[in-house]
Amino acid sequence: MWRHPSARKSQPGNPMNGLALPASPKGRHRYATPSEAAMLLAVLPRADQAVWGTALYAGLRRGELMGLRTTDVDVATGVIRVEQAYDARSKRIIPPKSYAGRRKVPIAGLLRDPLVDVRARASERGLELVFGREAACRSPTTDSSIAPSGSGASTASSRSASTNAATPSRR
Repeated sequence: MWRHPSARKSQPGNPMNGLALPASPKGRHRYATPSEAAMLLAVLPRADQAVWGTALYAGLRRGELMGLRTTDVDVATGVIRVEQAYDARSKRIIPPKSYAGRRKVPIAGLLRDPLVDVRARASERGLELVFGREAACRSPTTDSSIAPSGSGASTASSRSASTNAATPSRR
C-alpha cells in the first residue's frame, strides 16, 4: 500500500521504513513421532481416523483432502494422486496452484485399511469425493453442483451446507 503513488500523496512517508522486525525462530518444526501419531489417531472416532490419518501420514492439506476423489486413491499400487483441491473461498474444486502441487503420495501401510473402508463407503453412496461433502462443491470446468439438483432444500439449509462445504463429516 505504501509503495502505491496514491498512498504517497496522502502520507509524507512510509511508517514501516527503518522498523526492526524480530528474527524468526531458528530450529526445526516439531513433528509427531510415529507412536504419538498412532496415539492421536487411536483416540478419534473410527469415522474420523481415515481423514486425519491421511492428513498426518500422507501430508495432504485441508483443501486437498476435501477434493480427493475415490479414483485418486489407488490402494492396488499404494498411491494417492493429488490432482485437485477444494477452495473454501470460491467453494469450488480447483486444480493445484503449481506443478509441484500435482503429485503422487505413497499410502502408508497403516493408512491402507482405513482408506479402503472410507473409499468403499463413498463408492457405495455413489459419491465422487472421499472426504468432502459434494453438495456444495463445484467443478472447475462447470458452474453446476456435483450433487443432483432439485433437492428442494431451503435457502437457509443450502447456505449452511455451503458454509460447511466439503468438511469431513462424522458418521
